[in-house]
Amino acid sequence: MPLPADLGPLLEAGSLGRRVAAIADVDLPVEGVSHGRIEAPLREVATPRDVAGRLVTAGSRARGAGGRWIESDGGTVLWNDESGWTGVSREVWEYTVGGFPVLAKWLSYRLESVLSGHDLDEFTAVARRVTALIQRGPDLDRLYSLARDRRLEVPRQVASDAVGRGSAPVNLP
Repeated sequence: MPLPADLGPLLEAGSLGRRVAAIADVDLPVEGVSHGRIEAPLREVATPRDVAGRLVTAGSRARGAGGRWIESDGGTVLWNDESGWTGVSREVWEYTVGGFPVLAKWLSYRLESVLSGHDLDEFTAVARRVTALIQRGPDLDRLYSLARDRRLEVPRQVASDAVGRGSAPVNLP
């Protein structure tokens, strides 16, 4: 990761990085994303509908994926043939971590189980977190481009002295 020459982008990147780390930590409450007044763009994400039938039947344990995404109501994730969450975009449904689709994997652990009210809320919270991470992508890309295009130049001798003392390697031009 290049180090930006200007302090402004470095401070902004630090702030954004802390926010991204908090959003990614499901055990950490995040104001506006998982608790408190939810940010407007996240309020309609993964809203449960037709919750009378809460048995999870959509998906396959063999594939390691639960649920089924359909193009309806801004994207709907079904946990059975009739019930699901609305407002889940394809991008959020297909979001992966470690090669696994986050929401489908979450549902796969609940196949043939009855979803509790807590489960419904937890899925919504995870979908909101994924959405919030995706929303920050353009800012992350912008800050990386700024750092790459206007990076701090470290004199070669200083960099090789630092490497010789066992510190982390420096990205040299």
